[in-house]
Amino acid sequence: MPTWRTVQNIARTLPETTEGPQYDKSSLRVGGKAFLIRGGDETFSIITDDRDVMLQSSPDIYESIPHHVGTKWVVVRLARISEEELREIMADAWRIRAPRRLIKANPAI
Repeated sequence: MPTWRTVQNIARTLPETTEGPQYDKSSLRVGGKAFLIRGGDETFSIITDDRDVMLQSSPDIYESIPHHVGTKWVVVRLARISEEELREIMADAWRIRAPRRLIKANPAI
């Protein structure tokens, strides 16, 4: 089962990703923009272009909260997601927020 440490280790593989505060939580950022915000020991919120698909196809992993209605953010349950899927959604979120120069320089991500 992935943990917050797993999330942090994956983040280290994503160029120019930093960890810092967002509201009263820890967040991962690229280009000054948050792409993942820690919710607690068991959850985090992540930005995605596939929000509705994720919520419908895997409601055991992904959920919405009132604060995220009308946004691209979903809540992820760490205890339910595989490390492989975690890597994929983090890379996708990184691409949504990364500056074009980083995306161009890192086409494999």
